[in-house]
Amino acid sequence: MKRIVIVEDDQLLATMYQTKFELAGYKVDVHHTAEGALEGLQGEVPDLVILDVLLPSNNGLWLLKELHARKISVPVIMLTNLAEADFAMPPKLRQTLGVVGYHVKTQTTPAEVLATVQEVLA
Repeated sequence: MKRIVIVEDDQLLATMYQTKFELAGYKVDVHHTAEGALEGLQGEVPDLVILDVLLPSNNGLWLLKELHARKISVPVIMLTNLAEADFAMPPKLRQTLGVVGYHVKTQTTPAEVLATVQEVLA
């Protein structure tokens, strides 16, 4: 069974996506902070991470850089309130840090996010 880690500080949203992915047949772990996710990702590396950019304390970009520095390689789908233009991450850096998808929460349905997850994990 494929394993997904959701890193999202909004507990309601995290629970909604967790339920959506579990119903689709994935094992899902949820972390509400970048630090908690980093600690959890140092054990068994998941098949995919769904990552918010704006998190309490350290943000999603910090987590991406920490994963890269620790040589933890995992594909990441960004799921955030920031428009891609506001995030301003150059394509080469995205590739280096493992970002394989980007969704703006207010412009994306859970079904669209699930479709991206299924495409990445196919």
